[in-house]
Amino acid sequence: MKRLFPAAAAWTLTASVALTASVLVPADDPNIQYTGRWDFSNPAAPSHSWPGVSVTARFEGTSVGVRLTDNFTYFNVFIDGELKGVFKGTSASAANYQLASGLDDGPHTLVLFKRNETTWTRFAFNGIVLDDGKALLPPPERPARRIEFIGDSFTSAEWNELTGSADSDAPVTNIYEGFGPIVGRHYGAEVHMTSISGWGLVVEWQGDYTKNLPDQFNQVHTFARNQAWDFSRWIPNVVVIGLGLNDYNAFGGYSGPVAAEDRELYISRYHEFIAAIRDAYPGVRILAVAANGLEWLKSAIGQVVEEENAAGHGDVFYADYPYYDGGYANYHPTVATHHLIAERLITAMDGMNPWEPYDDTKPPAFTRLPASPFIAYSESVPLEVETDTYAAVRWSDSDEPFSEMENTFAVTGGRDHSTVVPCGHGQTRTLYLRAADPAGNAMDTSAVVRFSVDTTKADLDWTRPGYDDSAWAAGAAPIGNRPSGSFATAAAGVRTVYFRKALDIPRSASVSRLTLMVRGGDGLVAYFNGTEAGRYNFPEGEDPSYDTFATRVQTSGYTTFRIDASNGLSLVRDAGNVVAVEAHAAAGSGAGVSFDGQIRTDSGLFPFVWESEWRYFDGGKRPENQVVDKLPSAAAGRTRPGIPAGFSVRPAYPNPFNACTVIRYSLSAESIVRVEARGPDGRLAAVLDEGRRDAGPHDLRWDASGLASGVYVITVSAGGLSRSVKAALVR
Repeated sequence: MKRLFPAAAAWTLTASVALTASVLVPADDPNIQYTGRWDFSNPAAPSHSWPGVSVTARFEGTSVGVRLTDNFTYFNVFIDGELKGVFKGTSASAANYQLASGLDDGPHTLVLFKRNETTWTRFAFNGIVLDDGKALLPPPERPARRIEFIGDSFTSAEWNELTGSADSDAPVTNIYEGFGPIVGRHYGAEVHMTSISGWGLVVEWQGDYTKNLPDQFNQVHTFARNQAWDFSRWIPNVVVIGLGLNDYNAFGGYSGPVAAEDRELYISRYHEFIAAIRDAYPGVRILAVAANGLEWLKSAIGQVVEEENAAGHGDVFYADYPYYDGGYANYHPTVATHHLIAERLITAMDGMNPWEPYDDTKPPAFTRLPASPFIAYSESVPLEVETDTYAAVRWSDSDEPFSEMENTFAVTGGRDHSTVVPCGHGQTRTLYLRAADPAGNAMDTSAVVRFSVDTTKADLDWTRPGYDDSAWAAGAAPIGNRPSGSFATAAAGVRTVYFRKALDIPRSASVSRLTLMVRGGDGLVAYFNGTEAGRYNFPEGEDPSYDTFATRVQTSGYTTFRIDASNGLSLVRDAGNVVAVEAHAAAGSGAGVSFDGQIRTDSGLFPFVWESEWRYFDGGKRPENQVVDKLPSAAAGRTRPGIPAGFSVRPAYPNPFNACTVIRYSLSAESIVRVEARGPDGRLAAVLDEGRRDAGPHDLRWDASGLASGVYVITVSAGGLSRSVKAALVR
């Protein structure tokens, strides 16, 4: 008579149980077949922490047992393809457990399938116990088809067997009846489950940016980042990504609109993750899934897929599934709902030709290049280009193959690329640019950029002194009126308005701080003599454009910008100073902005007060730059000795960043420069650069590999002046 444990409850035995079987087949026996991410650093005790891993073995005899170091994991036990019950070990040290006895004396197949998650430690499998004189048979042939599911608690099938209440999700989680393995069984495919509850594409559900699947994707275990997974061991035909529910929660989506910068970060990270998956799995096809009918996810993921397809990547596909009324337990899909989700994914995969490798032989292309020819007005010429896919960009003074070009862009590897080309006055340059994607597809023809260098002239943007704003409109602020204490807008029908005001500051050398107060508008970016003084209610780490929306609607009150040694006070002079402010509307607030402002010195002097006259530009675009003759240094106004005029530092990009970010700063005179980064504890983490640097813009790439996650303060010091920016390192 067969003796098997009941299917409705976990079958647990003590370590001292007497076994009918007594021959231990060690875990490194070649006839034991492992599926999923296993750690074989100790071959005698391979360990696991990802969900859905399994052990398969064919054996002879009337009984079978296992040896485990595991007192937590729940396993489905299948014998000859039939689910016999749920098993859980009871000992934290190695112990033997009998799974079945009284079987027919002949060949059988055992599958031990892990049901639940373990995200804080690993557990080990130590071998199979058989009857005396019996041995393992060769394992079944592995399926030719392979699918990997990457996701969160929905992918892990958390709580899917809950029918009442439970103290823990582990006993009532059965990933075998989750949509991933269901889809795998439909196609007869081997499945890997790379999923962690609560984690997202960018951020964990409670706001922890260090807990994201892309950073854990290349790890052997769920709980540590110290052991890289060897992707060559198992390459899927299809990867299904189901990430975004936890990001949406952390971004505040369930309580209001998601900020534009959070959406852009999510989309950017999605593209990066797709590139990483392609790099790990040549020829893979990718299905990006929007869960639970959330319009935000459908829109963002739909945009990602459209952009990938537009860039020539036919390997990325879109799918979604709705919210199923009544189909959830503890906010998670039930087994029945998992089957409905699986049906949606199967329909999507049927249209992907999923089992034929995708042959991506298309090289990248440039989607943005500098207008050519152009005139550069500095001996350090910045170049910014964009490619249609993730790529590395190189340049040369002669037309060469990509592999032979001797110069690589300082910032490259994504879609946006930048570098600085050193030149001399009067030079005419022709540069040849090529790009190659991570798959090695390189452009076979060069893009050409031509320019000449004239350092006798300057290219002024609208924020700087010397810019001619005489054609702009003028009016006394507040621009509009103030019904009920809030501003109405006179600049209707536009998203952004640009304001300028010239001012004199007598005895400027004695001023240690200026305070600019601005009211009206939704989002604000303020400048003093061409240097950014600060921003309010506006996305950080982003170059302002006419179409950039403010973070939220803000209709009353005012904000204060302090101008001191860190952000432009070195440029102060007695006459000819300029305060510039761009005011941006928030999405959904209606077109148009409003404005008023005043400024005072630390001694109480008001160079201008509320309701003064301002110049403003509301032409439906950003004001164009102007080319002017450079003035002799004496005519440019008195600057403080020893401090380089025009010193500025732009926000780090990307930010947040994973391993690498770029700090951009500009000098108007040759200076001794030191760039350092201090960690969240205020201690010096790294000196990024130190030495004499030429005038002009500089791009400094910081590789923070090996440092802990957190917010770092990066300080650029030049000629006694310092300016700091913050950058968040997330892993």
